[in-house]
Amino acid sequence: MTAKTTHYQSFTPQSTNIGGYRYFFNGQEGNNEVFGEVALHAFEYRMHDARLGRFWSVDPLAAKYPWNSTYAFCENTPIWARELEGLEKWITQTSQLTFGPYSLEYVTENNYRPLQDVIQSSHLINAVESAQKSQTFTSLQTTSDLVSFTVTNNDRGTWTRSGTRQINIDSRANSSEVILGMAWEMTNASNVQRLLQLENKASEGKISKEEYVMGKLEIESEALVNQIIIADELELQAPFANEFKDDIKSIQNGTMERQNLIDKITQYGYSNASTTLPDGTTTKVSDAYGKQYDSLQSKK
Repeated sequence: MTAKTTHYQSFTPQSTNIGGYRYFFNGQEGNNEVFGEVALHAFEYRMHDARLGRFWSVDPLAAKYPWNSTYAFCENTPIWARELEGLEKWITQTSQLTFGPYSLEYVTENNYRPLQDVIQSSHLINAVESAQKSQTFTSLQTTSDLVSFTVTNNDRGTWTRSGTRQINIDSRANSSEVILGMAWEMTNASNVQRLLQLENKASEGKISKEEYVMGKLEIESEALVNQIIIADELELQAPFANEFKDDIKSIQNGTMERQNLIDKITQYGYSNASTTLPDGTTTKVSDAYGKQYDSLQSKK
């Protein structure tokens, strides 16, 4: 007696004989002329081979997702995600579909602009595109919420203004400095709400000067950690990389929590870090942030 088996295939429909209907897997049109019934599906940007669960050509957005296979179908998650365009996965959550950040629908609904579109300098764009070989940089780019940010490039230093949502990268920076500067400022951009809350609480007298200074330093410490990790992934030299290289390795191999290093750097910065002010004088970072706190208090 021969046992009857049923084979389940994630990447193609169970039945292809549906009265001449042309649209099958993920609602895409089937191509029956090359390898038989519905072996191929014509997505908008490339052809999908249902026999392999792979696309025939490289993902047009490959540079934006360096950690993914360039031929994979919806990042190999066909059960809980869809691939509507041949660009990126479309995630199913609580019976609703959530568009990915590079889909036309997401762009239309959220006025989303990829990082290259908010940068107003070809010099910066070239550096950023090379930085996308770093998974940490690319992930940070996605979480920075740059919809309303403008990235400029002039000789007035590197900074983020949370109120106006503007990032500036010093035009005198070389390619490596641009990448590390963007890593730092994108971290600040991803923490813009925390920065605004700190300033509001300080101006309302709801937190002490020490709490304000430590809050600011914690955000800067997170930026430093991101900067060092990205430099390591791209084989660049970063300030303080040698001082914390063992800690970074511990984070990467899972023996140390990332937040523990951020806390360590925050404490170090509070006691020891210094900065150069626009007038050329040098002062402790904690004192500089303390003066910011005093300035916010004076606006009460």
